[in-house]
Amino acid sequence: MSIRFRRFVLALSVLLFSGAVSVSARPAELPREMWFGMYLGETKLGYTVLRTEKAGFEGAPALKSDSTVHTESVMMGAKMIQNIRTTVYTALSSSRPLYEEFRMSSGGKTTEVFARFEDDVVEARMVTGTGETKKSIPIPPGVKLVGDAYNPVEGETVKPGASFTQYSFNPLTLSIDKMNIRVERIQKMTLDGKEVDAAVVVTKSAMADLTTYQTLDGAEVIRIDAPMGIEMRRETQQEATSSVSSGYTPPKDLAVATSVSAGRHLASGAFRELRVTLSGVPQRSFVISDSRQRVEKIKSDDTLTVTYFITAEDYSEAQSGTLPVPATGRFQKYLSSEPYVEADSDAIKSQSRRIAGERRNIYDAACRIRRWIYEEMTPQANMGILRPATDVLKNRAGVCRDYAILFAALARAAGIPTRIVNGLILSRGRFYYHSWDEVWTGNTWLAFDSTLPTDRVDASHIKLTEGDATDMFRMGKVIGQLDAQILDYKY
Repeated sequence: MSIRFRRFVLALSVLLFSGAVSVSARPAELPREMWFGMYLGETKLGYTVLRTEKAGFEGAPALKSDSTVHTESVMMGAKMIQNIRTTVYTALSSSRPLYEEFRMSSGGKTTEVFARFEDDVVEARMVTGTGETKKSIPIPPGVKLVGDAYNPVEGETVKPGASFTQYSFNPLTLSIDKMNIRVERIQKMTLDGKEVDAAVVVTKSAMADLTTYQTLDGAEVIRIDAPMGIEMRRETQQEATSSVSSGYTPPKDLAVATSVSAGRHLASGAFRELRVTLSGVPQRSFVISDSRQRVEKIKSDDTLTVTYFITAEDYSEAQSGTLPVPATGRFQKYLSSEPYVEADSDAIKSQSRRIAGERRNIYDAACRIRRWIYEEMTPQANMGILRPATDVLKNRAGVCRDYAILFAALARAAGIPTRIVNGLILSRGRFYYHSWDEVWTGNTWLAFDSTLPTDRVDASHIKLTEGDATDMFRMGKVIGQLDAQILDYKY
């Protein structure tokens, strides 16, 4: 299975299929085509088709891999449709990636990425409805990016215990991804009505883990088990598309299906304190302790069980520091533009000035930005695509990550160090996956949630990641893995 196939399935746990796929195949087997049905339990979500053929690229022999993905689901009561198309050219002689085009559409919005691969750098260009962003991504010394011409899990390497590392360009994050791959075992499976030996391959990355079942020669993928209980099953074209193209009934609400029971139902209200235990936390990088949420206990097993004590912070202008904050040291990253958070955009800077004006009090300026976003934005739950802040500003509708990205861009443009955080929010006895922001006020990192009508964030929010917009993809590691138990609370 190709590395972009793996990357696609890893990413789907965060944006629900917002990734790219392509098929590995040896030249002698070309052209070829594979179809997959995509399922949550026994409910079909959509399909994927992978096509590979020999082709020329700028006069040189190459392998062209095309993938098309179509999914339909329900998110917060709204029907969400996603369409993804990827085309990748790799050198026929070396499997080195040469060029990639990536197109993702959902909720009436489209993001495109065009990437050209040089010896030591990937030159990427992201295009949305509001313009384009360019980024040069250095290829680390000694790293060879893997294309799609050959499958490294084939031949003599397909032995239980065999392990290796792969690297590829990720158009979702505009970065170089590292994946650790291990062959766990060989088992019997059925393919096209025949019993075959299949290698069970586990792939681990910063985004998520998945298990692939493939033939020993690497030519055929039989099934993929992904987070959230999602499966990709090898099917005929008719089987893969039939339920989707005619009389398709979307599955139950995915926001509800992936939410975590709190262990008890609590009345609505603002929580001043919350003590809660999360089990199934995959690694310590998701365990964050700070002035707002204190980690009281960690129990280690195959996964982590963590007890948090969370308190809502009262804050006022009198406690706040003043602008400007020097863009140096630890604050430089959180004052800078980055993919999706275009703080240096003219449109973003102009809107930020209109909102915050000449105010120097950090807390006052941040409150005004949060209030403006809450009043101007409209919830649109069917937006299954990561959008840059300029697009959110122009088209003021979206989900929590859109609110958080726009807040980060406007606040950074005002000179306020801001980071995007992801985690859980408690509502009516369940924890839902959520995104919000934190700003540096001069003496503390203070939470702001632009989806809510108040400046104060109560104790219902549990933070699992902090950083930039692309850190939300790390949540693929935890979605569908957690259990929660509320131990105590105060309103």
